[in-house]
Amino acid sequence: MTDIVLLTLAIFSWIIFSWLVIYFPKKLRWHILPYLIFQLGVTLIVYSVVFVKGWSGIGYGGLGVAIVGIALILLLIVRVYYRSKPSGTSEEYESF
Repeated sequence: MTDIVLLTLAIFSWIIFSWLVIYFPKKLRWHILPYLIFQLGVTLIVYSVVFVKGWSGIGYGGLGVAIVGIALILLLIVRVYYRSKPSGTSEEYESF
């Protein structure tokens, strides 16, 4: 039962991610990269839990956790970069 729930959550998160990328590309800009890496890491963790299981799944799970950590560090870098920029209205956001 938990396998089906994990797979459903992973698929649902990919659908939401795809929707965000399609409809808000200007708003997300460089935030897309950390989100994509995060999704890949979470998918790898779910794969290790649902399909592989056992000792070989620990390697996939550890790799997935490392990928999620890299994504969170990238997200932090991107957020700090955008927060450090001087605030002001840009022409890109006038279309929203």
